[in-house]
Amino acid sequence: MIVNVKGTKQTQADPDLAQKFVLKSMDRQSKTPFALGMLLASLVLYFKSFLSSPGSAQPAEEGAEPYPEELPPSEPEVTAEIIPLPVERKPEPEEPFELDTSSTVLDDFSAAAFYGISPEPFEFEMDLGVLSVTKPMVVAVLAANDNNLAIGDPAQTSSADSSDQTGFDPVAGPDQETSAEAPASPQEAATQDPTDGTDQTDVEDPGETDTRDQGDTPDLDGEDEEGRVNRAPRSSGPVTLWDLSGCGPFLIAISDLLSAASDPDGDPLTVQNVTASHGTITWTNGHWEFQAALGYEGVVTMTYEITDGEFVIEQVAYINVQRNTIEGTDGDDQIVGTDCGENIDGRAGDDNIYARGGDDIISGGEGDDHIVAGEGNDIVFGGNGHDIILGGSGDDYIFGEAGNDYLSGDEGDDIVFGGDGDDRLYGGAGDDILDGGDGDDIIEGGAGNDVLLDGKGSDRVAGGEGDDLVIAAADGADDHFDGGAGFDTLEYSAAGEGIVINMTEAVASGEEIGTDTFVNFEAVVGGTGDDHFIAAADGDDDHFDGGQGFDTLDYSATSEGIVIDVMGGVASGKEIGTDTFEDFEAIAGGSGDDHFIAAGGETVLAGGGGDDVFEFLPPEPAPVQGTSIPEPTPTGKHMILDFNVGDRVRMSKYDIFEKVLDEIEERFEEIYGDDFDDDDMAIRYRHDRVDDISRTVIEADFNNDGVWETAVMIDGTRALVIIGHA
Repeated sequence: MIVNVKGTKQTQADPDLAQKFVLKSMDRQSKTPFALGMLLASLVLYFKSFLSSPGSAQPAEEGAEPYPEELPPSEPEVTAEIIPLPVERKPEPEEPFELDTSSTVLDDFSAAAFYGISPEPFEFEMDLGVLSVTKPMVVAVLAANDNNLAIGDPAQTSSADSSDQTGFDPVAGPDQETSAEAPASPQEAATQDPTDGTDQTDVEDPGETDTRDQGDTPDLDGEDEEGRVNRAPRSSGPVTLWDLSGCGPFLIAISDLLSAASDPDGDPLTVQNVTASHGTITWTNGHWEFQAALGYEGVVTMTYEITDGEFVIEQVAYINVQRNTIEGTDGDDQIVGTDCGENIDGRAGDDNIYARGGDDIISGGEGDDHIVAGEGNDIVFGGNGHDIILGGSGDDYIFGEAGNDYLSGDEGDDIVFGGDGDDRLYGGAGDDILDGGDGDDIIEGGAGNDVLLDGKGSDRVAGGEGDDLVIAAADGADDHFDGGAGFDTLEYSAAGEGIVINMTEAVASGEEIGTDTFVNFEAVVGGTGDDHFIAAADGDDDHFDGGQGFDTLDYSATSEGIVIDVMGGVASGKEIGTDTFEDFEAIAGGSGDDHFIAAGGETVLAGGGGDDVFEFLPPEPAPVQGTSIPEPTPTGKHMILDFNVGDRVRMSKYDIFEKVLDEIEERFEEIYGDDFDDDDMAIRYRHDRVDDISRTVIEADFNNDGVWETAVMIDGTRALVIIGHA
């Protein structure tokens, strides 16, 4: 398809070409030439201002010599000094203003008087020491657009009378005279000698006449050393240094401590008075040296001061002290630690770990590991496997965990747990705690006062040297315990049911404990059930503790007679030595003539064979509590299970015994003669029968206060005789 485009505008007839050049309005002139001229003039003046500009004035220092007497023999040095110079007033030129397009910066341009400005000239002084110059060269440069007729020091112009200092009166016209004398021109001032007194009459000392703040007049580098106000250093916040691992010294640079500090004036900053919340910090060879406290873990706060020489601010920095971590692989690793406290993880495999010094935390992981903890208070976990762990010196915690482990605490007060498996535990030197755990374990306390727990299984426990405590488990297994040297204690406190502890046969038996054998124990403690202790006639000094429950201490193995002080908890005799006991509710004598001594409380006594004496003392008086309320009178209630012919009950100086009736009748006078005095004390007895049980009750009032504080019950109905004894 073809599209044809056709214009529809009609073509006009060609006009007369001469009409294009005919001025339409002859009476109106064009402004284009004038505008172009003004534009060029403005550009020239604008670029001329860049070539020369007024300088800023600086007052001279008081007492400063205008020129040096001698030039120092130094390298050439060019110094520039800005000083105000008097400028000669020039008369207003008669010719009209002409635009000067000269490019020199030293040309003197005329300025209109009506501008009313007095710019400061730009001067600089050059001191060329190596040249034969006796005086500095002063050059005054004025910008092309400055008013050289009204030039003067603006700083010397008073607000009250501006015409006195500047030489320009804004009220007066260009042809009027001013009140001030016209200063010299810049060309004349440049050739004058400042040291000449006659030439300086028209120039005032800027330091004396300048009423402005000296701090407002900047020097060449933008600062006034005399008027500048020093500002204190600033801190953007605390400094966090780094995380420390290990126990060696760490170096801290000053730049690290100043990392969050700045000085608004650009002054150099220093650090002083650095202290640490933990550990020590010292200044050494241009840096700070921090030594963490032994065994410390956590955040250390460092406080210090930052100063610029005048102001001091406080700053804080933090260091996080943490343990170093050494991690093995799943293979058989060889790991050697450092003298610092570390976390060592052997992971799987048969690892060989030597932790060395420090308080380490060691985990052997899976596998048969060999671990030497070394020095320090270490915590060691053997993990699964047959491990060998040596604690080394220090107070260590050792956990064998699963497997047949060999665990040795070595030196120090160690705590060793065997865990599952047939373990061998050795405490070594020190007061150790060894717990065999499950399995048939061998436990040896070694030297020191150790605490040994056999745990479940048929165990062999040896206390070794020292006063050891062996705690038997209620596991129903047959164990063997050897107290070793020292005063050792065998404790069955875990037993809840009654057990029999036969010291004569060195056997303890019961449903909960099985049948244990023991040797070399000087003290035995029962459980919470009704236990029966059978003391041995071995002549050794033993100690028995019945524990909770109704417990019996049985001296039936004796035959030569013993003395049992129930109140004092002491049993003595040639056969038994001197035993002590506590928490027993029943005590039985042997086949000899035993002597029982009781007072307050409740006891059950069995004399056994022989002519026994059951002596009852008055209960001890209650302690005075400092109150008017009378304390209750203590009482003693005792029972004699086997009061046989020949046995006696002794109360004070009277003996009460049982005889046949005919002998009582024959000796009535002897028994109830003058030896008996009712005024000494009151003794009575009676017969009680409850159901099929009959008892004879003897009561005594030791102090005749009407209170029968002691009662002795004898099984059966007895005919008693009371006599006095020496």
